[in-house]
Parts: sequence; structure tokens; C-alpha cells
Amino acid sequence: MSVAILETKEGYLVLPVGSLLPGSEAVLRRIESDRVVLALKDESLEIALENTQAGGGQ
Repeated sequence: MSVAILETKEGYLVLPVGSLLPGSEAVLRRIESDRVVLALKDESLEIALENTQAGGGQ
């Protein structure tokens, strides 16, 4: 199962696809390698993710 780890003012959230964001009616619709997609009714919002992995592949 894919999860998104999102940083908030209150700390970190670990959310699987289909979860409601706490305190809102927005749903986590998709997790991609460089973004998450949130949905609220008929609208969607793509949020670019930061790559926090140190180093890289071999």
C-alpha cells in the first residue's frame, strides 16, 4: 500500500490513498513519485513533493 507522508504545522501525517485530510473534506486521490493529488468535490489540486532522499541511486 502506498502512503504519503505530509508535513504540517502540527507534525507529520501518514495517509494512504483514499484518506480524508484531517480537518477538511479533501481526499488524497493519487500518490505519484513527484506529487500527490487531492480532490474536493469536482476540483483537484496537485502538490509537488520535495525529494528528501540524501545521496541517490547507484
